[in-house]
Amino acid sequence: MLKKLSLLFLSLSLICSLSNNSFAQDKKKKNKDKDSIESKYDLKYPVKIPKFEIRHLDLGDKYFNKGDYQKAYDEYYLSTRLNPMFWQGFRGIGNVFVKIGKLSKAIENYMKAVNIVNPTYAASTLDEALIAIKENDLYLGIAKLQKILAIEPAAGILVDEGVKLIQENKKSKAIEKFQEAIKIDKDYADAYFKLGNLLYEKKSYPEALKNYEFAVQYDPSEYAYHYALGNAYYKQAYKNKKSIDYTLLKKAIKSYEKAYNFNQRDMDVLFNYGTALVDQSLFIKSKIDEKEQLAIKKAGEKDPEFPPEIDSMKKESISYSKKASILLEKVTAFNPLDVNSHIYLGNAYMNIGELPYHYIKAVEEYQKAIEIDGSQTPLYFNIAVAYYLASKLNPRSEDLPITRQNSKQYIRFGKKFYRGDMLTYAQEYFNSYLLYNLRDKNVSNARKYLATVTEEIANLGFRVPDRRTGR
Repeated sequence: MLKKLSLLFLSLSLICSLSNNSFAQDKKKKNKDKDSIESKYDLKYPVKIPKFEIRHLDLGDKYFNKGDYQKAYDEYYLSTRLNPMFWQGFRGIGNVFVKIGKLSKAIENYMKAVNIVNPTYAASTLDEALIAIKENDLYLGIAKLQKILAIEPAAGILVDEGVKLIQENKKSKAIEKFQEAIKIDKDYADAYFKLGNLLYEKKSYPEALKNYEFAVQYDPSEYAYHYALGNAYYKQAYKNKKSIDYTLLKKAIKSYEKAYNFNQRDMDVLFNYGTALVDQSLFIKSKIDEKEQLAIKKAGEKDPEFPPEIDSMKKESISYSKKASILLEKVTAFNPLDVNSHIYLGNAYMNIGELPYHYIKAVEEYQKAIEIDGSQTPLYFNIAVAYYLASKLNPRSEDLPITRQNSKQYIRFGKKFYRGDMLTYAQEYFNSYLLYNLRDKNVSNARKYLATVTEEIANLGFRVPDRRTGR
C-alpha cells in the first residue's frame, strides 16, 4: 500500500511539475508578446505606457490620407475622448470638416485646439485669423489657423523665448533658441525668418539668405519672408560694387515682386522693388551702350550695324523703368520728403525717355530732391543731361513741354523754339553743376557736354529768346 501511495505521489508531482512548466512558458510567451507590442510603440513614443490617443491619431491620419473621412473622424474623435486636452485630435477633426465643406465646424474644432495649445508665439497670426473669420472670410481664417496648428508647440515656445532675448538685447542667445526651434520643427518658417533677421543684422548675408529661402519654402504666403529674401539677394548682388552680380539682382526683383503681390501697401516693399527695377534697367542700358559703341568702333567710317538684340534689350529696359515709375510715384505721394525716392523716380523717367514728358518729369523729381536736401547739387548734372536728351527728340505738338512761363515763345516760334529751349536749360544746369561740384566725378563729362551744348545753341540758326522777357 505504501508503495502504491509513493507511486501516486510521484505521478502527481510530475503532473504538477509539467503543469507549472507549461504555465510558466505560457506566461513567458504572453509577456514576450506584450513586450513586443510596447516596444513597437516605445520606439515612436518613448513612454512606458502607450498613449492610446496617439494610436487613434495615427489611424485617423491614415484614413484621412486615403480619403475615408468618416473613419478618420471616428478615430480623431476617439482620441479626444481619451484625452480631452489632445489638441492634435481636434485639429484632425477640423481637417475633416474642411474636406467635407463644413467650415464653421472646422473653425470650431481648430479653435478648441488653439485654446488648448495657447500659441503666444503665433499671436499676430491668430489675430489675423479672428479678423478674417469676423469679416466672414472663412477660408482665409482657416488658412491662418492651420498655419498656427502646423507649428510644434515646443518649437513655438523656444521662438517666444528667442523674441524675449532679443528684447533684452541678448541676440546671440536668441540665435541659439531659434536654432533649437528649427531642430524640433524643421518646417517652422517663422523660426527661419527670425534667425535670418538676426544674421542679416550681423551682415552675415549668405547665412541670412539661406534661412530666408527656407522660410519662403515652408510658408510661401507670407509677404515679409519674400521681402526679406529680396533684401538678402540685393545685399549679395552689391557685395562688390565694382562688379555687381545682376543675376542675384534679378532674384531680388522676383522676391520683391512676390512680396508686392501679397501686400501692395507696404511702402518699404514698393521702394525696394522700384529701386531694384531701376538698377536692373540701368544695367541693361549700359550693356546696350557697350554694344552700340563696339558696333560704331567696328564700322569705322561706315554706317554701323547694330546687333539685332539691341531692340529687345531696349524694350526690356524701358519696361523695367515703367514699372518702377508706377511704384515710386506711390512712394513719393505717401512720403513726399523722401529724397531717395525722388532721385530713383527721376532715374526711372530718364531711362524711359520716349517723350519730352519723361525728361521733364525726371527734371521735376531731381529738383524736388535738391529742394528737400540742399547737398544734392550733383543732381544738377542729371537735370542738364535730361534737358540735353530732350533736345534730341522731335516731339509731336501735343508732346511739347508748354508751361505758363514759355507759352508766349511757343506761340511765337512754334516747334523751332522747343530745341533751343531744351538746350538753353541744359547749358544753365551744366554751369550750375560746375559751379557747385568742382570735385565731383562727373566734372570732366559736364565740361564736354557744356562745350557740345554751347556749339549746338550757336548752330540753331536763330537766337533763343529770354524766357523771362520773351526778347
